Amino acid sequence: MGWLFALDCICELFISVRSIPSAANQRFTMPFLHRLLMLPTFSFEIAVVEGVAWWMICRQKRWTTGFGIAASLMYFLMFARPFILGLPDAWEHIGALMVGIIGLLTFVSRGKYPSDKGLFEWLYKRDSPPGLFGKR
Repeated sequence: MGWLFALDCICELFISVRSIPSAANQRFTMPFLHRLLMLPTFSFEIAVVEGVAWWMICRQKRWTTGFGIAASLMYFLMFARPFILGLPDAWEHIGALMVGIIGLLTFVSRGKYPSDKGLFEWLYKRDSPPGLFGKR
């Protein structure tokens, strides 16, 4: 999940910088909520949260789980943004919803299973052939 956060952070920064000229032209034509969710600020906020989550995951810091959950919740917000604003292509971001669900499952379950690696690795080790990870 960490490298996904890093890649999406770079993409969101690019989107944020690219949308600055159009944001300058539409300064007062939209309500505040629309400007906040559509213009460069939203992409920049996503990039900051995902960048910090990636940094925490790579450095294995203490707050890794919290920032991983926050970055996963940003994917839910990416999915919900078209519904909030009433945009026509609302189901275009279904992939963001799937990534958010997988991220939440990964980070919420971290530390609750015997392997201390999370739900997916615990299930993988549990269901693997007997000699793959040594004696059970």
